[in-house]
Amino acid sequence: MKNYRTLISGLRRSSVIFASLVLASGAVLPLLFSSSASAGEITARSIELSSAVPSASSVTYTLTFTPVTTAQELIVDFCGDTPIIGSTCAFSASTVPNVSGVTSSSGTVTTVGSGSPVHTIKVTGLTMTGGSPFTISFGGISNPTSATSFYARVLTYATGNSGGYVPASTSGGTTTTGTYIDAGGDALSTTTTIAITATVMEQLTFCVSGTNLAPTNTCTSATSPNLTLGQGSPAVLSTSTVSTGADYTQLSTNAISGAVINLKALNTCDGLSSNGGTSCGIPGIGSFALPSTGQAFFGLNVSTSTNDTNGSGTVTPNSNYGSTSGDYGMGTNVNTTYGDTIASSTGPTSWTNNTLTWGAQASNVTPAGVYTANESLIATGTF
Repeated sequence: MKNYRTLISGLRRSSVIFASLVLASGAVLPLLFSSSASAGEITARSIELSSAVPSASSVTYTLTFTPVTTAQELIVDFCGDTPIIGSTCAFSASTVPNVSGVTSSSGTVTTVGSGSPVHTIKVTGLTMTGGSPFTISFGGISNPTSATSFYARVLTYATGNSGGYVPASTSGGTTTTGTYIDAGGDALSTTTTIAITATVMEQLTFCVSGTNLAPTNTCTSATSPNLTLGQGSPAVLSTSTVSTGADYTQLSTNAISGAVINLKALNTCDGLSSNGGTSCGIPGIGSFALPSTGQAFFGLNVSTSTNDTNGSGTVTPNSNYGSTSGDYGMGTNVNTTYGDTIASSTGPTSWTNNTLTWGAQASNVTPAGVYTANESLIATGTF
């Protein structure tokens, strides 16, 4: 009986000792896992890139999330393989951004770790309020050198605790998280640039029409510009009244420096001829002027341009051919190789119309006969 009692007493003492050990172990466990047991998961998290082009520099990464608990410090660690907090971290220049020159929109920003490239950002002096969205922008980041998916690990800390985070210093190395408050991961990607090529040809459309093309007609509606100058029926030139006739031009061009319109006389002379252009019985008027009564002359007046409804730009008459109604000009350069400039634009122009008014008058001694002239207009763009 004595031995039985002794055995029971020993068992009771062993049970008490075991129970004490279990309680002691239970007190230690929360300390071993305190860095993650109470941590919350940040929500509504995203990182927006100002550029997703591989190797782009001076890129801004804007981080937005809602913390569970108020915190003052932040770690953002970029890894090429996984966003899982505390896991080993693989990285290289082709798989993670280089944050060595990072700036921050708030707080005091530094980088941590000795890995190459530097891939971990630390920010202190923040106020991240639990339950309230928080946004911070990081500038001066260089993207991974390849088109790739990569990850960010985001952790918040109380003041002074972010110093406990030690990132991987070699690819695939371990990380030490320290005592953080909230955490979460994010996925990002750089993408190959879309290369688009489109070609616009040099364009110049110019026409002369016997009917007015303004305001809505284009050169496809142009008619032959055959003019008969004179008074009465049949039409004959007067010695006291200027006889006029008009044709119309339209210019469209994408020439950056605009275009010039030159007048070239196909006759040998610069006026009207009764012998096929060999000589001018009615000469060109010369400089821009108002003809006098009884003056035998042939000349041109160019109007200020107007535009089609959908047109744009201006074609301005040369001072020797336009700006005053009733005056006419006909410079001697019309007989040169390229002719004489009568109007020009200073840039691109679209569906721009000018009226060309031709004028002629006879004198008392102008020989009788049929007088003609053949004129050519040449438009030249400077692209």
